[in-house]
Amino acid sequence: MATPKNATACYVHTPFCAIKCSYCNFFSGVRQVGEFELWFEGLSAELAHHARLGRLASRQFDTLYLGGGTPTALAATELAQLFQLLHEHLVITPTAEITSEANPESLTPEQAVVLRELGVNRISMGAQSFHDDELKRLNRPHDVAAIGRAVAAARGAGFDNLSLDLIYGLPAQTIEHWQTSVNRALDLAPDHLSLYCLILEPATPLTADVNAGRQPRPNDDRQRDMFDWTVAHLTDAGYDFYELSNFARPGRRSEHNLRYWLGQPWLGLGPSAHSFLDGSRGANPANLDLYRRRFTAVEPVDPFRPVAPADLIFERIFMNLRLIHGMDLASFRAEFGRSLDDFYPGVAARLIDSGLLIERDGYLCLTPGAWFISDGVFSEFVP
Repeated sequence: MATPKNATACYVHTPFCAIKCSYCNFFSGVRQVGEFELWFEGLSAELAHHARLGRLASRQFDTLYLGGGTPTALAATELAQLFQLLHEHLVITPTAEITSEANPESLTPEQAVVLRELGVNRISMGAQSFHDDELKRLNRPHDVAAIGRAVAAARGAGFDNLSLDLIYGLPAQTIEHWQTSVNRALDLAPDHLSLYCLILEPATPLTADVNAGRQPRPNDDRQRDMFDWTVAHLTDAGYDFYELSNFARPGRRSEHNLRYWLGQPWLGLGPSAHSFLDGSRGANPANLDLYRRRFTAVEPVDPFRPVAPADLIFERIFMNLRLIHGMDLASFRAEFGRSLDDFYPGVAARLIDSGLLIERDGYLCLTPGAWFISDGVFSEFVP
């Protein structure tokens, strides 16, 4: 996909869900009366604030991603309001990748048609598991049968770019159960798969259950076996393993997420959303009322602050290294004015000698043996 001049990605956070999943620490929850209006007022004020500061001028938005939360929990009229607002403020290119996250229970045939009519051309669906007992333990609002119905609804509405999310390494999950989930996902012929190793996030019900012994602690060795099997299996099935958690059919990589991994600019809208524009970072409050009041105030508080050079360099390294092809060393030098070795003398050479990194065709990348333990490699570059 060609990147236009001044290309920028846009992320919109929708904080509403049918129920709260037991593993989730994102800012989201069951929608209460009047909350859509508060959220929409905040979005309108935030976009107007950025426009006043000239932050949107001359930008062309060639990816748009509706995340959450569950964007498909919005009614058709609410989705239409959202897209009208976005088009009023943003220049969205005709060939933009426009993604909506979706949950199986809320992606009906009618909802899928509405999304296509509004210009959405990619669906990212949270399947998470193809076992009803696992879905129940995760407090998911759907069963396995709903996944197939939602995929059929998306395909029936004309979506030819569909991604499925799955989680592996769950408490008590066997490798056979995981293999079944992956194969049932493949039976639905997704164009993209995002496969995440479970992280026990603080202050979530699942973490509390594990800590209290109500559920077994996930097994690290088993998670590694699941990861290794998955990479080999999906590669054999014709998927491109292009990022540590992501696999795609040819031409179906997530263009939006690539912006994050490559350190390219993005605008985040909504409560808890983050942005990166012109060397500055913006972070919105993870609270609907605080978010709304920040931007509707007579003198709004601008969330953007310059990123410290050392922090930006570290972020660029570990995000680039998440990509299987790795970090372009010449591009790094061009961006920061010095080589990686100037900033971290001997570190890359030591990691290469240890078999964790390899330099190939001007790129520095993780070796296959380091893919699953990548966080340990990244920590070597912490400023």
